Amino acid sequence: MNSATDTLAKVSLENARILVVDDQPINIQVINQILGGSFQLSFAKSGQEALDICLSDPPDLILMDVIMPNLDGLTTCKIIKNTANISDIPVVFITSLQKAEEENACWQAGGIDYMTKPVNPLPLTNRVKAHLCIIGATLTIILLGKHHKLNAKITLSLF
Repeated sequence: MNSATDTLAKVSLENARILVVDDQPINIQVINQILGGSFQLSFAKSGQEALDICLSDPPDLILMDVIMPNLDGLTTCKIIKNTANISDIPVVFITSLQKAEEENACWQAGGIDYMTKPVNPLPLTNRVKAHLCIIGATLTIILLGKHHKLNAKITLSLF
């Protein structure tokens, strides 16, 4: 990012980039119908494809299924959280799993939220917006801190 404005604009609701990860095309279609008109969506059908996308063009938020062949959502999330340049991407799990211990596994893997399938459009939209607002507020605080430090350095250099 070249400037503070670019950074803040990155997570505005209008141009927020969301990666949807699910091996079932019908689930991708449903989320696309719910969120596609409001956000920039990209899609991955596997954990490995999600990792490749995150490394090449990190999204602002990830919506991820848990049960996928080869590299499941929990393992994919753990890899994301342990990879330097992408560890801060929030992951919301959307899954058919409903037991308390399965939900807890999502939290322990590094997820920031958990929703069950079938998804309800209004709660999904509201949660996505809430998480994007939190991301935006966090970036604003970070940028204000950097701005304050720069102002302090400039002030000290004048005297």
